[in-house]
Amino acid sequence: MRFILLIIVSYIIGFFTAIPIGATQVEIAKRSMTGYIKEALMVVAGSITSDLMYGFIAMFGIAPFLKDEKVEAFFWLIGGIILIVLGVFTLIYNDKDGYNNTEKTMLFKSHTSLLVGFSLAVTNPPIIFCGYSVLNL
Repeated sequence: MRFILLIIVSYIIGFFTAIPIGATQVEIAKRSMTGYIKEALMVVAGSITSDLMYGFIAMFGIAPFLKDEKVEAFFWLIGGIILIVLGVFTLIYNDKDGYNNTEKTMLFKSHTSLLVGFSLAVTNPPIIFCGYSVLNL
């Protein structure tokens, strides 16, 4: 009975963490709307990789480590830095002259898109909190 409750609560928490629009979804939309579908899919793949990693962390019981205030602050810091870098690149390579010049930036390469998706998702503090909450059932 406890396992069934764990499965149900895990799906509910996963559903509610997927509802808010976050940095990963904004980055996917930005790349999709500028015509970089392959790169947007790589951001999705990076995000999925991060979610799988957190699933394994929850399964093997090292989630309490992630709840430490110093570790959580580190994730907030890294997440903030990533968002600032993405914001600066967005401002630098925006469509000022009526044409799309995003191909100049390294952030729109496929291998970098995977890393961007992974880093945006892995530094998402609500995911860390939800993983820890599930283990405390």
